[in-house]
Amino acid sequence: MQARTCAINHLKALVVNAPERLRQQLRALATDQLLARCARLRSHPTQPIEYRATIAALRRTAQRSLALQPKLTISTLSSTRSSAGARRGCWLSRASG
Repeated sequence: MQARTCAINHLKALVVNAPERLRQQLRALATDQLLARCARLRSHPTQPIEYRATIAALRRTAQRSLALQPKLTISTLSSTRSSAGARRGCWLSRASG
């Protein structure tokens, strides 16, 4: 998890230092949205080299962070469902009591 956090922090630092036009598109996004958006960024040969280099760095950093994201397993899903059910049960028992 520490490597993923480091990659996210790096991505946010890249956004802060990105060209204004690109920064405006990315600044208001939540972290998950930022990761997804940056992982899909593409550059065009007509763009200035600094802009293309920034896009490449953002894309690679986002893809690295997404690759480090923990995968859900069946045991994780079943424990999530049982804890959600337990929470619902607690709420129902308090509401009816």
